[in-house]
Amino acid sequence: MTTNVDVMTSVLALEDKCALNYVMTSASPASYEKFDNDAAAAFAAAWQSEEPFLVRICQLISDHNDALLPLLDNCFDFRPSRLNFATWSHLLTVVPEMMDEEIAWLKTIQDHDTDSESKAVIAELISTKEDSAASLRDLCAKQETARSQVASGDDAAAEDTNKGSGDGFRDADMPIEDRLAAAAGKDKFTQLWAAMAQTDCTACGYDCEGYAQAIADGEDTDLGKCVPGEDATANALKQIVAK
Repeated sequence: MTTNVDVMTSVLALEDKCALNYVMTSASPASYEKFDNDAAAAFAAAWQSEEPFLVRICQLISDHNDALLPLLDNCFDFRPSRLNFATWSHLLTVVPEMMDEEIAWLKTIQDHDTDSESKAVIAELISTKEDSAASLRDLCAKQETARSQVASGDDAAAEDTNKGSGDGFRDADMPIEDRLAAAAGKDKFTQLWAAMAQTDCTACGYDCEGYAQAIADGEDTDLGKCVPGEDATANALKQIVAK
């Protein structure tokens, strides 16, 4: 039978590696516009609500057997690569989905818990994560609406229709092959933009669109600056430039 300590040690392992924890303590997201500042504040508020659970869970484990505290190598499949080299605003599109996975896992482990005290803590943690994920999604939707309103009132939107807007490939989770296919037939700038990692991390000194524009204009000839895109992006840029 799964014991209370087993359950809470597994929950602690999740919280030790959860998306919010990683974003706030390790990822160092980029911020270069007001949207990012607003997103950063929302993440900070969400983590402020969730972080105290680490202490509460540790205390529950300690009450039963503090020797088990270091055993955190079981449970949750955490993939931090999706959180690296990203802007705060981009993380609004990624983290809620990861939190959904955490919630689903917590509900599964809760089913194996027979202790009322730990079961109550897990239920409260689930509720906190659900509220935070909903708040982040709400801010993401508001930012998308605001961006659309800005774009619709921008005179520059009346550009040559052959120049892509980024629609169809502005997704950091989309494989590079699919992004390039979405930009096929467009001008060189758009193809270069599609080859970028789409995280707007600014590690290259630009956002993704800006780096593509600098290459297209001949202002930057270094094709290996896209850190999150690694060799796949560098090779694609070389092929596009050589056309």
